[in-house]
Amino acid sequence: MKISLVCDLYSEKQTDIDDEEYEKLIKKNEEYIGKSVDTKIDRPLGCKPMKEHPDFVYELNYGFIPGTMSGDGEELDCYILGVDVPVEEFRGKCIAIVHRTNEDDDKLIIVPENIDYSVKEIEEKVYFSEKYHKSFVFKRGECV
Repeated sequence: MKISLVCDLYSEKQTDIDDEEYEKLIKKNEEYIGKSVDTKIDRPLGCKPMKEHPDFVYELNYGFIPGTMSGDGEELDCYILGVDVPVEEFRGKCIAIVHRTNEDDDKLIIVPENIDYSVKEIEEKVYFSEKYHKSFVFKRGECV
């Protein structure tokens, strides 16, 4: 099957992915979709965490779900959408998952309870970081 990767957002390019690999990826962490979760933010909106890349700025609050384990051996990461100020903690609903095809490091998309975003809107919001990775956004009911 062909999917659109976030890194190719502003092109017409699509990437081939094996159907079984796609199914395996979208099953990972899907139990979080639709659930409310508590997050800790370790890279708040506006921070510049990398000395080697001083121009890189987090355009969203970015953190993790305490007490979870991702495929990379760290806690499960998340982007917080719909919050326009830096925060240290956040409770919200998972509406989608950014699946990286070249590394085992999913990112949950967490939003306030009353907010929703389309796959395209999510891609645009996470592009600042995901443009450096091979990833796609999975949201139930929307095609990639």
